[in-house]
Amino acid sequence: MDSKAVLYNRHLIIAVTTLIEVLGITAYVLRLLARRFSNTALWWDDYVMGIGLVTASIPGVCYYVALKYGLGKHAEQVSGKDMEKFLICNFVFQLSWAATLPIVKISVLIFYNRLFPQKGFRAVTYGMGIFLATMLLYGLICFVLQCQPVHAFWQPQVQHHCFNQMAYYIAHGCLNLVTDVFVVLMPIPILWSLQLPTARKTGLVAVFLLAGLACAVSLRRVISLKEINEADITWSHVGPGLWSAAEAEVLVVSANIPLMGPIVQRLRAKYRTLSDYSGKDEESNIILDSSETGFSGKGARSRSTPVVTKNAAFDTYAIGRANNSKIAADTVFPDNGILVERNLEQNVNKA
Repeated sequence: MDSKAVLYNRHLIIAVTTLIEVLGITAYVLRLLARRFSNTALWWDDYVMGIGLVTASIPGVCYYVALKYGLGKHAEQVSGKDMEKFLICNFVFQLSWAATLPIVKISVLIFYNRLFPQKGFRAVTYGMGIFLATMLLYGLICFVLQCQPVHAFWQPQVQHHCFNQMAYYIAHGCLNLVTDVFVVLMPIPILWSLQLPTARKTGLVAVFLLAGLACAVSLRRVISLKEINEADITWSHVGPGLWSAAEAEVLVVSANIPLMGPIVQRLRAKYRTLSDYSGKDEESNIILDSSETGFSGKGARSRSTPVVTKNAAFDTYAIGRANNSKIAADTVFPDNGILVERNLEQNVNKA
């Protein structure tokens, strides 16, 4: 009969894994819903994020399966046959985790590339994208070949040679953390240069900084790796494995949040009364949507997809857009890009 500690591990694994899987899927579904609300077609960042969601879900699936083969129990309680199957699950877990992080960040870079037109910034996104693609390929090769022959990973009784796995896990995790921080901070200088009221600008920057949650989880995961004990891998892998699975899904969630502006706008339009849109309401509308920002038509079915508003007249600008277009108070404005108050100029190209 399982001890209370083993049962606790089982319940913890099921609860945390289910939660993060649901969060990841929900975030991506909301992203697609935002596309529908803004009447814009899917583009490469959406497709790449979809791939990232699939790979991010695999660690959770592996953990569900691994429960059957001893995960959460002490190694001495696990048969040799079950231990081999557990290690196979762990092998697939590692590969999917290594693939997820760069794939999701590449999706974010594609989003940046369409949102910000500055040549210098785009050059940085291309360079970072190449680095992440290289990291993806190199990481998969290293995880596959960490033991020779490869099957020695799940059959350690055969004659084999493995490099210092723990050192590599920590080094790879630290490199991943550095890229997390870099990708999160990339757009902040441009966003902060927008000529918006400080409160509005701070809110906009905060939306992008929510991706910093993934950085925090990534750091916690690296720290947790020290808990792994190879002699009792089924027991000691619970915490680090959950942090690894959470890191992948939290990255998916945080990367999708900035694209949910059309949903927020739809909710505001639905529940806000006419008095909230009186002439005294001078607040700016900030809507984020990667598929159409006024200077790039890629992925958009319409450059002027309408959404009825009762706001006072707005001059609309997208980041880096040179020209503005006035919109009458009783007509419509695009549900894409970034909308700001009348008389607020956006001149990010000069920033």
